[in-house]
Amino acid sequence: MVEENLVQLICREVLKQLSARQEDQAKRVIVLLSGGTLGFSTAIDALKYSKQDHSFKFVLACTSGACNVHDIDSIKDELGAEELFKEDDRKNPLTLLHNVKGLLVPALTRNTAAKTAGQDFALLGSGLILEALMYGVPVVAVRDSADPDNSEWSSLGVYSPAPGLRKVLQQNLEKLEQMGVILTSSEQFRSVIEETLIPKFQRSFDQNKADYHPGTEVAQNRLVSADDVRKAKDANITTMILPARGTMITPLAKDVAEELGICFKLQLK
Repeated sequence: MVEENLVQLICREVLKQLSARQEDQAKRVIVLLSGGTLGFSTAIDALKYSKQDHSFKFVLACTSGACNVHDIDSIKDELGAEELFKEDDRKNPLTLLHNVKGLLVPALTRNTAAKTAGQDFALLGSGLILEALMYGVPVVAVRDSADPDNSEWSSLGVYSPAPGLRKVLQQNLEKLEQMGVILTSSEQFRSVIEETLIPKFQRSFDQNKADYHPGTEVAQNRLVSADDVRKAKDANITTMILPARGTMITPLAKDVAEELGICFKLQLK
């Protein structure tokens, strides 16, 4: 019995550490800087608030243009980003999409919008957006710097773009929306993040929780002990349905289950 309790304590600690690691991975979000400036400060503030509210683990990805426009190291520190990926590093950007739950673009540029609309997978900015969509990762982008109808362009000396060019730039944004990119303004960025990513995080967390044997130790820890098997027998349960992911059954529990005629059924979610 002492050995059984010791095994339970060890298994619980292992499960606790694995659970914490899974939650950290579930909160990984890519922040893509493409070099836009309109609404950029407001969007960065929204990211900081979102990180504070939800403990996001930011991965910062920067195009060559963004590296020329922004102080990347300062932004990395400001956002508390845990990883930094630059286009000039010549690394495979697909590695960034592993265990990522969202891609946020605080200032989409006209160039990145055009490249994405043209399905250019070769560049970091458009390539990341397109690959994220391919993997089913939500993409939320602030359109201020890519929208020809944004009144803030006048602050940069742009007052009246040619009608033909304005139409093409708007069509690029429309194509992005058709692809699945969620476009928003810098002022609405924070609320759209909440609406888009938080439900996805919740689904990820729910997948790491058991929904069987409510209120029992098994449901909370996914560690099946001999006592759990005996309780199942007392409740006239002949089959214990357990989630396949994360469940640990002690050797003694297996022996007791065999003696009592109880079987285990691992269920995929």
